[in-house]
Amino acid sequence: MRHLRTLGAVSFAWILAACVPLPPPPQARAAGCPEATAWSTAYARTRLLGGLGPGTVRVLRYQISVHPREAPPCSSLILTKTLALRRGPGPLQIVEIRSFYRHGRLVATHRARIGHELPDSGVYTARLTLPIPAQAPPGHYKMVSLLYARWGAGGSPTLIARTRTRFAVGP
Repeated sequence: MRHLRTLGAVSFAWILAACVPLPPPPQARAAGCPEATAWSTAYARTRLLGGLGPGTVRVLRYQISVHPREAPPCSSLILTKTLALRRGPGPLQIVEIRSFYRHGRLVATHRARIGHELPDSGVYTARLTLPIPAQAPPGHYKMVSLLYARWGAGGSPTLIARTRTRFAVGP
C-alpha cells in the first residue's frame, strides 16, 4: 500500500508532462551547454531468458551505474541500466519513475512507459547521456528508479523493482 501512495505522490501533472528541468541561462546555451535533460531510454536485449506463465513478472536484477561519478555543470554523465526480467505472455505495462535528489530534496522526476521495449523475458541494457545543466548546484545527488508493472488495461500497478545510484556535481 505504501508503494501505491508513492506512485500517487509522484503522479502530479508536471510529472505526467515528462520532466521539469530548469532551462539553462542564455549565456550557457551560447557556451554549448546542454539545453535539457535527455530522459529517454532505448533498451536492447542482450540475452534471452526463459518465460513465465501468463500474468507473471519477476525482476531478477535491476541496476543503474553512472560514469564518471563526478562532473561539473555543462558536462554530462553516462547512465548504464541493466534489467534482467522474466515475464509471461501478454500486454504488460511497465512504467519507470526516475527521481533525482540533492541533499535529500527532490529536484527532478521523470516518468516513462517502457513495457513496449521489453517484449520478452531477457537481460536488457540501455545507455543514456544525462547532461548536467549550467545552473546545477554543486553537491551530492542520488537517483532512485522505480519500476511498476500492470497486466492489461485494468488493475493497480505493482512495484517490481527499485534501484539507486549516486553522483556528484562539482564546481
